[in-house]
Amino acid sequence: MSNTTDSTMVALLNNISSRLNSYITFLVFLFGTIGNILSIIVLSQARLRVNPCVLYFLASSIASFGILLIGLPSRLMAGLTSTDPTNTNSLLCKFRIFVLYAFRTTAVWLVVFATIDRWFASSINYTRRRLSSRRFAYKAILIIHILSFILWIESPFCYGINVPEAPLRCYGSSQACRIFNDLAYASSTVIIPSILMLIFGLLTIYNIHRTHQAIQPIIAIVTLVDPTKAPSLPRHYSLLSERFSLSPSLSRFISYINTATIHLYSILRCLHYLTNLHSQYNYHD
Repeated sequence: MSNTTDSTMVALLNNISSRLNSYITFLVFLFGTIGNILSIIVLSQARLRVNPCVLYFLASSIASFGILLIGLPSRLMAGLTSTDPTNTNSLLCKFRIFVLYAFRTTAVWLVVFATIDRWFASSINYTRRRLSSRRFAYKAILIIHILSFILWIESPFCYGINVPEAPLRCYGSSQACRIFNDLAYASSTVIIPSILMLIFGLLTIYNIHRTHQAIQPIIAIVTLVDPTKAPSLPRHYSLLSERFSLSPSLSRFISYINTATIHLYSILRCLHYLTNLHSQYNYHD
């Protein structure tokens, strides 16, 4: 009697697990598709694609959309019809694993290069700042795709269906393949990208602090500008005010113009100093 009860409970739990898996997969596919399509539409606008960082995120969104299209439809089909074609067809099994892993690696490394691009853009070194360009971004995106697909070129030879003592039907055919795939996936998709994003994120913050420190002397110079040395308006403005008995509001207006002229002179001196400072940086770089 207890064996029958246990069997019924196991069957019930398996049924609940299967249904939850189907519902969650459908929600991930639905919202993931909507999110990636919206990201692609927004990031593909011409006025945004001028920024190299946008190009990296656009390519990453496309790769993430490919992950959804390759990885989830077979799972949705398994939840609806109880038949997963990648578990019964060897070619589909190999193709799904190869493209899925390649797109995952590509999407992650594109985000890494977006972080590196921010480090390039925030650097005071002219040579590094030049690397934050659309031309470099296009080359990097192409190289990332090529290397990602080369990394997982072995997966069609390592994966197969109906592997003995395997937890999944579409699984690594040998112990060596399983170890290599696990190590390659963990290092290329999780460990190394996370470390690089942390490092270049901190370097970007450091560059921003250096830029703020370089701006502080400029602010001090602007503050020390002597307004008495700035060219003042001709004296006939005050003479006209006295001679023709101008109203107090008009007199205040003329005074505001005089004050604005002095501040404009200070700003022009600041811009002149910034231009010279930028030329010196470019010369030293």
